[in-house]
Amino acid sequence: MPRKTDGEKIDELEKVIATLTERLDNVRKEVEASADMKTDLALLKRDVQALQKWKDDLKKDTYEHSRRIWAFGPNLAGAVVNVLLSGLVSGTVAYFATRK
Repeated sequence: MPRKTDGEKIDELEKVIATLTERLDNVRKEVEASADMKTDLALLKRDVQALQKWKDDLKKDTYEHSRRIWAFGPNLAGAVVNVLLSGLVSGTVAYFATRK
């Protein structure tokens, strides 16, 4: 096999350098995309934490609302029983008062 001339060697080196340059450009693009993905991931994590806090606050508010409604229930039940008993007592008194 004949020995390569300097021109052929230079041509081969140019091809190899062009290939390596293209590969390096691709690697740079992938690294930039990776950095963008990390930023997007950090933003998504922050959004998920905000949604979790909102969910917890909503759950707490719902519990507080329910607790307040149930706290009002015994007072209402007592008032209804009081009205019924007073009506029953006054009716009984009126019945016995008119019976004489």
